[in-house]
Amino acid sequence: MTFILGIRCANGLVMAADSLEGDGVTRRLVNKLVLKVRPEWGICWGGAGHARVVDKLSDKFQLSLDAQHFDRNKIEAVMEVCLRSVKKKYPEEAIEIVAGLFGRSKKNKPESYLYKADSRSCCTSLEKHYCSAGTGDNSLANFILSNTYSRFPRFVTVSEALSLGVFVTSAMKEYADGVGGPTRVFYVDYAMMQWVPLVSPRVAEIEKIFTLQELEESVSSFWRKGQSTTQCNR
Repeated sequence: MTFILGIRCANGLVMAADSLEGDGVTRRLVNKLVLKVRPEWGICWGGAGHARVVDKLSDKFQLSLDAQHFDRNKIEAVMEVCLRSVKKKYPEEAIEIVAGLFGRSKKNKPESYLYKADSRSCCTSLEKHYCSAGTGDNSLANFILSNTYSRFPRFVTVSEALSLGVFVTSAMKEYADGVGGPTRVFYVDYAMMQWVPLVSPRVAEIEKIFTLQELEESVSSFWRKGQSTTQCNR
């Protein structure tokens, strides 16, 4: 299984992914996030599904973006063309893509967009806050995100989203089958306007602060409190 996560922020984007790849026989660690950086814009994406088909899509998308200036509509169209090509060649292998795109408007203002796409519909849809892709059940990730992101009184910042992205990926690595390896993270904020990797020591620091043990203890505490209330009301 693969887990890819994208979070749109008030001042940029965060992309996170696990790094374990397996075919049912062998397992290896890979970087599932791909970058395409141009002078005026940059895009980061990751795919879930058959690894070789995802790689085919990534290679074709990379080459097709070489001549593109920052025009989000044209970049979206390129992605959809690449998805249709993959669907035609590999109709039985459905893949999902999460992508984050940044650039500057004609008025030189920073812009960022988050996308979810798949080879079944060949449609690239804009996501307002966050989205994920995986070859298994992402219900746990969606549960955590829906109960954390929405609690912020505004759009989350890149700094907040980095912690959230690492934490959600850690939970998926612990509880979802086949998700594992080091967490890979790239982010962009409007102060730098470039994709930057979150270094491994910083990832480890966030994982140490936001532990799954505390999450489990919180759930247990919630359950015990509810049980006590139920017994008192009998």
